[in-house]
Amino acid sequence: MATSDDGLTRLDLVLRNLTEYVPHNAARNGLTDSGLLAQLNIRAGTTTKFEACFVDGASPNDAVRTVTLRVFDLVVYDIESPRKSKETVRIDSGFDAYVLGDATELVKDRTPHADGSVGFASSLHGVGGDNPDDPDQLTAQQKARSLQVYYRDRACVNITLGVPFDPEVDVAAQPKSGRNFLFGSLRAPLREGAYDCSVAQPPAAPPLSPLPPSPSLPPAPPGGYSAPPPAPPPSV
Repeated sequence: MATSDDGLTRLDLVLRNLTEYVPHNAARNGLTDSGLLAQLNIRAGTTTKFEACFVDGASPNDAVRTVTLRVFDLVVYDIESPRKSKETVRIDSGFDAYVLGDATELVKDRTPHADGSVGFASSLHGVGGDNPDDPDQLTAQQKARSLQVYYRDRACVNITLGVPFDPEVDVAAQPKSGRNFLFGSLRAPLREGAYDCSVAQPPAAPPLSPLPPSPSLPPAPPGGYSAPPPAPPPSV
C-alpha cells in the first residue's frame, strides 16, 4: 500500500456512476480551489446513484486496487435548495451510523425505504458564497447543511445524489442549470460525542491451562531403599 512522505497511507476516492449521470458542467468536477474537498456537478432535474471506492493511491490506472478501511466517514457538505428545486442525498444500507449537525436544515425521508437506505433533502436556499472550503473550519450554518456517514470494514459504498424539480412548478419554468455536491471527511463527528470512532481491539487470548501435577513416587519402604546387588562375575 502506498504511503506518503509523512508515513500516512495515501488513498484516492473514486466515484463510478451506477445509473445514468448527466452533468450540467463536467469541468467543475474535481477538487475545489482549496484542494481540501471534492466536487461533483449534477444537472438540475436528474438523480444518479454512485459507487464510491477507496483505492490505493499509488496503484496504476490499469490495476486499481480497492482498500478496505476499519472505520471511516464520508461527508456531503452544502446540501441546500436551489431556486424551484432541492438537493437530495440517499445512502444505501450498510452504514454504521449517520450524524447531522446541530440545528440541522436537512429533512429526513418520512417513509422508510424497503431496502434499508435512508434519504435526506435540503430545506433552505443557499448560494455559492456560503460554501465551505476547509472541513476543519466549518461555520454553524455549514454544519447544519452537512451529512456525515460512518462506515466500518468497507472499501466501497453507494450513495444517490439528486436535484429533483419541484413537481408543482411547470417544466418550462424549471431552471436549466446544475448543482455542485461537495465531499470530504472530518477529524471528528459533526456533533461532539455523536459517534465513537475507535477501532475495537481483538479479544485477548485466553489464559493457558495449568500443567497437570507430576506423578508422585511411591513411599519408600521401611529402612529406605537398598543398593542393588552387584552383578555376577562373567563366566569363564
